[in-house]
Amino acid sequence: MNTHSIPEKELVAIILYISLFFIIVSVVLIVFFYFSRKKIIQKELEKKDLILQYQKEQLHAVLQIQEEERKRIAQDLHDDISSKLNIVSLNTHLLSAPNLTEAETTEITENIINLTAKALENSRKIAHNLLPPVFEKFGLHAGIEELCGEFESSKSVKTYYKNELDFDDKEIDRHLHVFRVLQELMNNSLRHGKSN
Repeated sequence: MNTHSIPEKELVAIILYISLFFIIVSVVLIVFFYFSRKKIIQKELEKKDLILQYQKEQLHAVLQIQEEERKRIAQDLHDDISSKLNIVSLNTHLLSAPNLTEAETTEITENIINLTAKALENSRKIAHNLLPPVFEKFGLHAGIEELCGEFESSKSVKTYYKNELDFDDKEIDRHLHVFRVLQELMNNSLRHGKSN
């Protein structure tokens, strides 16, 4: 036998220890990567949950604003248009009365014409509030500028609007939502904030 050779039992033990070391290192690495990956996935899920929650809140806000807008439109239609048309209808029936003088007929006819003109004007205002023509033709920026101008001229309020964004024409629906939210905020500020 060679004096420099390692006994067979020691060689088997060394190989066994080296193999065991690599197995332990491999298991530790696998466990480490498993838990690291699990933590990353957990953070991604939390991030997606936050995004989903934010989107739900945004959707809820948009739906709430739409509902408030519908109520406002219904109120405008009821208060302005409906009442005027009821009076027009009443006056139209009065015209069929057999004992009207010419002066009464003229007065009723003028009243019908005036109320009809007012109803048309109010319906134009309601339609303009639904989708301003300038918004439809020239986009969000022009619509906001017109809205600010209307508030300044009719409400004795000073507004300031500055835009440094380039609005993408492809996102008309989103722009309309932004316009509606801004319109509602300005109306609420005037109504509830006692702005001047």
